[in-house]
Amino acid sequence: MSAQRKTKTPINVRISEKRLRQIQSLVDSWNVESRTFVLQRLHQFHPKRTPWRFFRTLFKSLLWPTERRFQLLRNPEALSDWHRRFEISGSSSAGAAWNKILDRELNWHEYHYLTYLLERETADIFVPQALRDFFDQIYHTHILKEYTQDPTVPRAPLMLVIGPSGSGKSSTITQALEETIFSN
Repeated sequence: MSAQRKTKTPINVRISEKRLRQIQSLVDSWNVESRTFVLQRLHQFHPKRTPWRFFRTLFKSLLWPTERRFQLLRNPEALSDWHRRFEISGSSSAGAAWNKILDRELNWHEYHYLTYLLERETADIFVPQALRDFFDQIYHTHILKEYTQDPTVPRAPLMLVIGPSGSGKSSTITQALEETIFSN
């Protein structure tokens, strides 16, 4: 079985402006290691989205309108201590504890938005603007079949990237493709 590239499908989320600012300030307060750590935990977590859960949260919000704040995600370093996770979640399994914590802190919409922010913030590959523009020209000319008279656009979309082994050629080209083709 060969590897297949799955394109990202757009996900519509509904979050209040206040909650967006809370999530953004939460991400801004973390260092790079904390961001990658929480992003790894988020990739292992799959939030449930059922009608029962929707009506339960709606009912709770109508009866007891409380302001939601991040209690546990404010300090992910403290959550790396298994004693603390056991106290918070009641489970000695690291995965089950993190799932319980994330389920308590985030709903389905907030999970996707936080994952998006962390993926955007932790991308540490620099793509030069000239390379980004070059890929954009190739994308519009050869994939979208837009007509152009620009002589700098190659006739065939075949490129050769030269550099020493381990210099990051593949990761730079992959990031350039992500930013050019798969961005909004």
